[in-house]
Amino acid sequence: MPEKGKDVFQFPLVDGGYDDKSKDSINSDEAPGTDEIEFLSPDCDAEIVLADNDNIEQILQDEIESAQNPTLPDPTKHYIKEMVNMALLTREDEKEIAIRIEKSKEEIKRIIISFPETFRELHQALKNLNASRTNKISDITDAVDEDEEDDQTLEIQKKRLSVLFKRLDTLLKEHETCERKNKNRYLKEMEALVLEINPGKKIIEKIVRKMKRYVEKVEKLEEEFKVTKSIINGGNKKLLSVIPKKIKKIEEEIDMSISDLRSHLERVEAAEKGCAHAKN
Repeated sequence: MPEKGKDVFQFPLVDGGYDDKSKDSINSDEAPGTDEIEFLSPDCDAEIVLADNDNIEQILQDEIESAQNPTLPDPTKHYIKEMVNMALLTREDEKEIAIRIEKSKEEIKRIIISFPETFRELHQALKNLNASRTNKISDITDAVDEDEEDDQTLEIQKKRLSVLFKRLDTLLKEHETCERKNKNRYLKEMEALVLEINPGKKIIEKIVRKMKRYVEKVEKLEEEFKVTKSIINGGNKKLLSVIPKKIKKIEEEIDMSISDLRSHLERVEAAEKGCAHAKN
Protein backbone atom coordinates (compact mmCIF):
# COMPACT_ATOMS: atom_id res chain seq x y z
CA MET A 1 0.00 0.00 0.00
CA PRO A 2 1.31 3.51 -0.76
CA GLU A 3 2.60 5.51 2.21
CA LYS A 4 -0.26 8.06 1.95
CA GLY A 5 -2.76 5.21 2.02
CA LYS A 6 -1.15 3.75 5.13
CA ASP A 7 -1.36 7.08 6.90
CA VAL A 8 -5.07 7.20 6.31
CA PHE A 9 -5.69 3.81 7.91
CA GLN A 10 -3.51 4.32 11.01
CA PHE A 11 -5.37 4.10 14.33
CA PRO A 12 -4.38 6.59 17.02
CA LEU A 13 -3.81 5.49 20.63
CA VAL A 14 -4.76 7.47 23.70
CA ASP A 15 -1.20 8.75 24.15
CA GLY A 16 -1.06 10.05 20.56
CA GLY A 17 0.91 7.07 19.10
CA TYR A 18 -0.24 4.41 16.66
CA ASP A 19 -1.05 0.79 17.35
CA ASP A 20 0.99 -1.47 15.07
CA LYS A 21 -1.38 -4.27 15.85
CA SER A 22 -4.29 -2.26 14.59
CA LYS A 23 -2.28 -1.45 11.48
CA ASP A 24 -1.59 -5.11 10.88
CA SER A 25 -5.26 -5.96 11.26
CA ILE A 26 -6.09 -3.61 8.41
CA ASN A 27 -3.67 -5.44 6.14
CA SER A 28 -4.69 -8.92 7.35
CA ASP A 29 -7.28 -11.25 5.89
CA GLU A 30 -9.54 -10.40 8.83
CA ALA A 31 -10.44 -7.04 7.26
CA PRO A 32 -13.94 -7.21 5.87
CA GLY A 33 -14.13 -7.49 2.07
CA THR A 34 -16.75 -6.16 -0.22
CA ASP A 35 -18.36 -9.62 -0.33
CA GLU A 36 -19.29 -9.26 3.34
CA ILE A 37 -20.91 -5.80 2.94
CA GLU A 38 -24.63 -5.77 2.38
CA PHE A 39 -25.80 -3.25 -0.19
CA LEU A 40 -29.37 -1.97 -0.45
CA SER A 41 -31.06 -2.79 -3.71
CA PRO A 42 -34.60 -2.16 -4.89
CA ASP A 43 -36.96 -5.07 -4.72
CA CYS A 44 -38.07 -5.32 -8.34
CA ASP A 45 -40.72 -7.89 -7.45
CA ALA A 46 -42.42 -5.59 -4.93
CA GLU A 47 -45.97 -4.75 -5.94
CA ILE A 48 -46.79 -1.08 -6.50
CA VAL A 49 -50.19 -0.26 -5.07
CA LEU A 50 -52.02 2.74 -6.49
CA ALA A 51 -54.27 4.76 -4.22
CA ASP A 52 -57.97 4.33 -4.99
CA ASN A 53 -60.41 7.23 -5.16
CA ASP A 54 -61.34 6.91 -1.48
CA ASN A 55 -57.69 7.15 -0.49
CA ILE A 56 -57.19 10.22 -2.70
CA GLU A 57 -60.17 11.93 -1.08
CA GLN A 58 -58.78 11.08 2.34
CA ILE A 59 -55.36 12.51 1.41
CA LEU A 60 -56.99 15.74 0.24
CA GLN A 61 -59.04 15.91 3.44
CA ASP A 62 -55.87 15.42 5.50
CA GLU A 63 -54.22 18.31 3.61
CA ILE A 64 -57.21 20.55 4.31
CA GLU A 65 -57.18 19.66 7.99
CA SER A 66 -53.43 20.23 8.16
CA ALA A 67 -54.06 23.80 7.03
CA GLN A 68 -55.90 24.33 10.32
CA ASN A 69 -53.06 22.86 12.35
CA PRO A 70 -52.04 25.51 14.94
CA THR A 71 -48.47 24.20 14.95
CA LEU A 72 -47.89 25.44 11.39
CA PRO A 73 -46.34 28.90 10.92
CA ASP A 74 -48.96 31.58 10.17
CA PRO A 75 -47.81 32.36 6.59
CA THR A 76 -47.87 28.66 5.72
CA LYS A 77 -51.35 28.18 7.16
CA HIS A 78 -52.64 31.21 5.35
CA TYR A 79 -51.17 30.09 2.02
CA ILE A 80 -52.56 26.56 2.29
CA LYS A 81 -56.01 27.84 3.28
CA GLU A 82 -56.04 30.22 0.34
CA MET A 83 -54.97 27.50 -2.10
CA VAL A 84 -57.56 25.03 -0.77
CA ASN A 85 -60.41 27.53 -1.07
CA MET A 86 -59.34 28.98 -4.42
CA ALA A 87 -61.55 28.00 -7.34
CA LEU A 88 -59.84 26.82 -10.52
CA LEU A 89 -60.25 28.90 -13.68
CA THR A 90 -62.74 27.61 -16.20
CA ARG A 91 -62.20 27.86 -19.96
CA GLU A 92 -64.61 30.83 -20.01
CA ASP A 93 -62.63 32.55 -17.22
CA GLU A 94 -59.39 32.12 -19.16
CA LYS A 95 -61.03 33.59 -22.29
CA GLU A 96 -62.32 36.56 -20.30
CA ILE A 97 -58.86 37.25 -18.83
CA ALA A 98 -57.23 37.02 -22.27
CA ILE A 99 -59.80 39.47 -23.70
CA ARG A 100 -59.25 41.96 -20.85
CA ILE A 101 -55.46 41.81 -21.28
CA GLU A 102 -55.76 42.31 -25.04
CA LYS A 103 -58.13 45.26 -24.55
CA SER A 104 -55.65 46.92 -22.18
CA LYS A 105 -52.82 46.46 -24.69
CA GLU A 106 -54.94 47.90 -27.51
CA GLU A 107 -55.87 50.86 -25.31
CA ILE A 108 -52.18 51.62 -24.73
CA LYS A 109 -51.57 51.48 -28.49
CA ARG A 110 -54.42 53.90 -29.14
CA ILE A 111 -53.02 56.33 -26.56
CA ILE A 112 -49.44 56.35 -27.82
CA ILE A 113 -50.61 56.85 -31.41
CA SER A 114 -51.58 60.42 -30.53
CA PHE A 115 -48.18 61.01 -28.88
CA PRO A 116 -46.05 62.65 -31.64
CA GLU A 117 -42.81 61.10 -30.37
CA THR A 118 -44.25 57.72 -31.38
CA PHE A 119 -43.82 58.60 -35.04
CA ARG A 120 -40.16 59.51 -34.55
CA GLU A 121 -39.43 56.34 -32.56
CA LEU A 122 -41.08 54.15 -35.19
CA HIS A 123 -39.32 56.04 -37.95
CA GLN A 124 -35.91 55.38 -36.32
CA ALA A 125 -36.73 51.70 -35.72
CA LEU A 126 -37.84 51.21 -39.32
CA LYS A 127 -34.75 53.05 -40.55
CA ASN A 128 -32.52 50.67 -38.57
CA LEU A 129 -34.41 47.67 -39.96
CA ASN A 130 -34.12 49.02 -43.49
CA ALA A 131 -30.38 49.49 -43.05
CA SER A 132 -30.07 45.95 -41.59
CA ARG A 133 -28.84 47.32 -38.26
CA THR A 134 -31.44 45.16 -36.56
CA ASN A 135 -33.05 41.87 -37.58
CA LYS A 136 -35.79 41.71 -34.94
CA ILE A 137 -38.97 42.47 -36.88
CA SER A 138 -41.06 41.53 -33.84
CA ASP A 139 -39.45 44.43 -31.93
CA ILE A 140 -41.25 46.79 -34.33
CA THR A 141 -44.53 45.07 -35.10
CA ASP A 142 -46.91 42.60 -33.47
CA ALA A 143 -47.97 41.40 -36.92
CA VAL A 144 -45.33 38.67 -36.94
CA ASP A 145 -43.93 36.06 -34.54
CA GLU A 146 -40.32 35.37 -35.54
CA ASP A 147 -40.22 32.13 -33.54
CA GLU A 148 -43.05 30.64 -35.61
CA GLU A 149 -42.79 32.24 -39.06
CA ASP A 150 -40.58 30.86 -41.84
CA ASP A 151 -37.87 32.91 -43.58
CA GLN A 152 -40.06 33.67 -46.59
CA THR A 153 -42.83 35.15 -44.43
CA LEU A 154 -40.32 37.22 -42.47
CA GLU A 155 -38.85 38.58 -45.69
CA ILE A 156 -42.34 39.59 -46.89
CA GLN A 157 -42.98 41.37 -43.59
CA LYS A 158 -39.64 43.14 -43.83
CA LYS A 159 -40.50 44.43 -47.31
CA ARG A 160 -43.92 45.57 -46.06
CA LEU A 161 -42.30 47.51 -43.22
CA SER A 162 -39.79 49.00 -45.66
CA VAL A 163 -42.66 50.45 -47.73
CA LEU A 164 -44.35 51.80 -44.60
CA PHE A 165 -41.06 53.37 -43.51
CA LYS A 166 -40.85 55.35 -46.75
CA ARG A 167 -44.43 56.57 -46.30
CA LEU A 168 -43.78 57.56 -42.69
CA ASP A 169 -40.55 59.30 -43.68
CA THR A 170 -42.42 61.39 -46.27
CA LEU A 171 -45.25 62.25 -43.86
CA LEU A 172 -42.85 63.35 -41.11
CA LYS A 173 -40.99 65.69 -43.47
CA GLU A 174 -44.25 67.17 -44.78
CA HIS A 175 -45.57 67.60 -41.23
CA GLU A 176 -42.46 69.50 -40.17
CA THR A 177 -42.46 71.86 -43.15
CA CYS A 178 -46.19 72.42 -43.74
CA GLU A 179 -48.26 75.33 -42.51
CA ARG A 180 -49.80 75.01 -39.07
CA LYS A 181 -53.32 74.66 -40.46
CA ASN A 182 -52.28 71.46 -42.34
CA LYS A 183 -50.38 69.79 -39.48
CA ASN A 184 -53.46 68.05 -38.11
CA ARG A 185 -54.11 66.36 -41.48
CA TYR A 186 -50.61 64.89 -41.55
CA LEU A 187 -50.95 63.78 -37.93
CA LYS A 188 -54.10 61.84 -38.80
CA GLU A 189 -52.33 60.15 -41.71
CA MET A 190 -49.42 59.17 -39.47
CA GLU A 191 -51.80 57.80 -36.84
CA ALA A 192 -53.42 55.58 -39.48
CA LEU A 193 -49.96 54.45 -40.58
CA VAL A 194 -48.98 53.52 -37.01
CA LEU A 195 -52.12 51.36 -36.76
CA GLU A 196 -51.07 49.63 -39.97
CA ILE A 197 -47.58 49.00 -38.60
CA ASN A 198 -49.11 47.61 -35.36
CA PRO A 199 -46.24 48.46 -32.95
CA GLY A 200 -44.70 45.60 -30.98
CA LYS A 201 -44.35 45.33 -27.21
CA LYS A 202 -40.69 46.41 -27.10
CA ILE A 203 -41.18 49.66 -28.99
CA ILE A 204 -44.36 50.48 -27.06
CA GLU A 205 -42.48 50.09 -23.77
CA LYS A 206 -39.73 52.37 -25.12
CA ILE A 207 -42.28 55.06 -26.05
CA VAL A 208 -44.00 54.85 -22.65
CA ARG A 209 -40.62 55.20 -20.90
CA LYS A 210 -39.96 58.31 -22.98
CA MET A 211 -43.32 59.78 -21.93
CA LYS A 212 -42.45 59.17 -18.30
CA ARG A 213 -39.02 60.79 -18.67
CA TYR A 214 -40.58 63.93 -20.15
CA VAL A 215 -43.10 64.16 -17.29
CA GLU A 216 -40.32 63.65 -14.71
CA LYS A 217 -38.26 66.39 -16.37
CA VAL A 218 -41.20 68.83 -16.24
CA GLU A 219 -41.97 67.95 -12.61
CA LYS A 220 -38.35 68.63 -11.69
CA LEU A 221 -38.50 72.06 -13.37
CA GLU A 222 -41.79 72.87 -11.65
CA GLU A 223 -40.32 71.93 -8.27
CA GLU A 224 -37.27 74.07 -9.01
CA PHE A 225 -39.59 76.96 -9.84
CA LYS A 226 -41.46 76.61 -6.52
CA VAL A 227 -38.25 76.46 -4.49
CA THR A 228 -36.75 79.46 -6.27
CA LYS A 229 -39.96 81.45 -5.84
CA SER A 230 -40.11 80.73 -2.12
CA ILE A 231 -36.68 82.25 -1.48
CA ILE A 232 -36.60 85.65 0.25
CA ASN A 233 -37.39 88.63 -1.99
CA GLY A 234 -39.15 86.44 -4.51
CA GLY A 235 -36.08 84.47 -5.51
CA ASN A 236 -33.91 84.89 -8.57
CA LYS A 237 -36.19 86.66 -11.07
CA LYS A 238 -33.95 85.75 -13.98
CA LEU A 239 -34.12 82.04 -13.08
CA LEU A 240 -37.89 82.28 -12.60
CA SER A 241 -38.24 83.50 -16.17
CA VAL A 242 -35.91 80.78 -17.54
CA ILE A 243 -37.78 77.78 -16.10
CA PRO A 244 -41.09 78.40 -17.94
CA LYS A 245 -39.10 78.79 -21.15
CA LYS A 246 -37.52 75.38 -20.58
CA ILE A 247 -40.95 73.84 -20.10
CA LYS A 248 -42.16 75.55 -23.27
CA LYS A 249 -39.19 74.12 -25.13
CA ILE A 250 -40.16 70.61 -24.02
CA GLU A 251 -43.68 71.18 -25.35
CA GLU A 252 -42.25 72.23 -28.70
CA GLU A 253 -39.95 69.20 -28.74
CA ILE A 254 -42.76 66.71 -28.20
CA ASP A 255 -45.28 68.76 -30.19
CA MET A 256 -47.77 68.46 -27.34
CA SER A 257 -48.83 70.46 -24.29
CA ILE A 258 -47.65 69.28 -20.89
CA SER A 259 -51.25 68.87 -19.71
CA ASP A 260 -51.97 66.57 -22.70
CA LEU A 261 -48.76 64.64 -22.04
CA ARG A 262 -49.78 64.05 -18.42
CA SER A 263 -53.26 63.01 -19.49
CA HIS A 264 -51.80 60.50 -21.99
CA LEU A 265 -49.46 59.04 -19.38
CA GLU A 266 -52.26 58.71 -16.79
CA ARG A 267 -54.36 56.80 -19.31
CA VAL A 268 -51.41 54.54 -20.18
CA GLU A 269 -50.76 53.78 -16.49
CA ALA A 270 -54.46 53.05 -15.94
CA ALA A 271 -54.39 50.60 -18.86
CA GLU A 272 -51.20 49.00 -17.50
CA LYS A 273 -52.88 48.51 -14.11
CA GLY A 274 -55.90 46.99 -15.84
CA CYS A 275 -53.63 44.56 -17.65
CA ALA A 276 -51.79 43.62 -14.43
CA HIS A 277 -55.12 43.20 -12.58
CA ALA A 278 -56.43 40.89 -15.31
CA LYS A 279 -53.31 38.70 -15.02
CA ASN A 280 -53.74 38.38 -11.25
